[in-house]
Amino acid sequence: SERQPMTPVVHQAELVRLVSPRANLLLGGLLDNASIKQSLETKFGLPLTTLKSLLDAPIQIRLESKDSGPFQAVLHLELQTTLKRPDLAAVLNRVGHALEERGLERHIDDVINPDGRSASPAVVWSRAAGPLVGGWILPPSKDAPQRVSLSVGGLRCPWIEAAPAQAVS
Repeated sequence: SERQPMTPVVHQAELVRLVSPRANLLLGGLLDNASIKQSLETKFGLPLTTLKSLLDAPIQIRLESKDSGPFQAVLHLELQTTLKRPDLAAVLNRVGHALEERGLERHIDDVINPDGRSASPAVVWSRAAGPLVGGWILPPSKDAPQRVSLSVGGLRCPWIEAAPAQAVS
């Protein structure tokens, strides 16, 4: 008898899918490390109160294989946080400044929303004259919970394909 996967695989490129009602259940042990917490606060502007709020959020993590490029896989995270939209945007802005200080370039692409009638700005990151390495988008939402989609290791994700991006100065 053949074993069935515990979580159905949506398509062949998907290697792993983890879903949790709280990010803390999947990431809490890693983020309990004092040096990691300190780095997140001092280097990326994520104070403990914000980190706790993000860890209380439902999360979905997917790892997808890639056929080409500098990375073998792309890590996708979907969070539904209770942070208000302006607060979540401020968190992402602080992280963005930290990434720029580390030599990454910020690009903005408009992405069609699921309604098919509107667009949202996606922030994508690359090294100078290099491939896109990740990004995020805050889909439109008037109420909590706010959803944020993040990608690391490339941009094969539901909200954006690797289209040419314009650098933001």
